[in-house]
Amino acid sequence: MKLTREFYIPKDSVIVKDPNSEAVAYINKEGEEPFAMLFAGKRSKYDKYYGFETAERRDEYVAEFFNNIKSHNDSKKKRKAEKAEALTENVKNAKAGDIYYTSWGYDQTNVDFYEIAEKVGAKSFMVQAIGSIVESSEPPCNYVVPDPSVKRGKPKLKRMGAYGFSFSSFETAFKWNGEPKYETTSGWGH
Repeated sequence: MKLTREFYIPKDSVIVKDPNSEAVAYINKEGEEPFAMLFAGKRSKYDKYYGFETAERRDEYVAEFFNNIKSHNDSKKKRKAEKAEALTENVKNAKAGDIYYTSWGYDQTNVDFYEIAEKVGAKSFMVQAIGSIVESSEPPCNYVVPDPSVKRGKPKLKRMGAYGFSFSSFETAFKWNGEPKYETTSGWGH
């Protein structure tokens, strides 16, 4: 049996709605010990349920809760807009021949390089895995740079994201800035 919001709401409580979000508070009527049950969004279970010494403190807390929800929602909208802008810039600036790299691993760091072979759609690219060259070695580290003359496997169709190309849950390819990248030296974890 799934419990609904109505199951949690105290009987004879008064609803207070936040005009800036979907958050609501249920408070008690005058003359009773002050409490507030607060819900953010459309969740069934309450987010907060507190008793207060005074009705004034309860009302302050409800206002703080509503303000925090508004700030959180504003931050989410801002991050979403920034991510969309980053995606637009990445797609606009990406071209055939650009090099991307991933740095990943657990107990060791692996670096893989990729080259954009061609733009296929509005946000899609054919991406070719390429080799790398050790530019300098100071065990336990290698500093590697891409080697576009070595092609590994077949090109893959990848969609550009706000941060680059995603190859797996732990591997995102970022645009290479021309600097050698740190990798764990063979024998030190490889």
